[in-house]
Amino acid sequence: MAQKNRKPAGDLAAKAAAARAAAEASDRRRTRLIQLIGAAVVGAVFIGIIGIGVWGRQANAPQTALDPNAALPAGVTADATGIPSGVPVGTAGDDAPLLDLYEDFQCPGCGALEARNGEGLLALANDGKVRLRWHVMTFLDNSLPASDDSSYRASLAFGCAVDQGKAVEFHTLVFANQPAEEGLGFSDEVLIGLAEEAGITGDALAEFTDCYESERYQRWVRNSDIAAQQRGVPGTPTGYLDGQQLDSTALGDQATLERLVAAAAAAREQ
Repeated sequence: MAQKNRKPAGDLAAKAAAARAAAEASDRRRTRLIQLIGAAVVGAVFIGIIGIGVWGRQANAPQTALDPNAALPAGVTADATGIPSGVPVGTAGDDAPLLDLYEDFQCPGCGALEARNGEGLLALANDGKVRLRWHVMTFLDNSLPASDDSSYRASLAFGCAVDQGKAVEFHTLVFANQPAEEGLGFSDEVLIGLAEEAGITGDALAEFTDCYESERYQRWVRNSDIAAQQRGVPGTPTGYLDGQQLDSTALGDQATLERLVAAAAAAREQ
């Protein structure tokens, strides 16, 4: 049979190649769209969770009984109010920009930040690009009475972990083990177990347990709340980079945070 309308093999191959290229381009556009939608959803959820911490903070009356003689965990330094409250993290020198981060261990927004960009924050601190300081807050104890003062007790335990050189490990584990339902809190057994999981064992664990059970750092924890209130911290998590409050989304986006830290470093050199 004659095949008068048959195209040359070269034309067919070219058309097939063009069709494949178009399909691949379409797949790439579809994949990119899915990624953008996913990022937008995650960002919206992250921002929404932060709002819980802000609302809770504003609903509670301030504490004012500052104790200037409070026992302090190792290395704690004063914030902008002059009250010793911040736990320094990383290797940066005094010439690096200062990032003060205020958190409540029961705060879902703080847990979301830790999951989203905790490693990025630590990388900046460990690379010497920013002086990171963690500040504990306990405002959610007022909002979540069923948790049995879990924010306060987790902060006490954190101070004891700082003394054992396990601040980062304990901080990471507490947020990773936040109860799925807000308000369930942390039991004493859980907090001591997290200390052991963080690498505090043997005599060090006995020292940690004594520190925790005696509430050695109760006044430091209370002072830290007072310092945050005097500074006007609006909620948790809140960060101040060289004294300037950061937009809530900047802490969770590593690229944005790196740009802000670089700009702050450049401003210090002028």
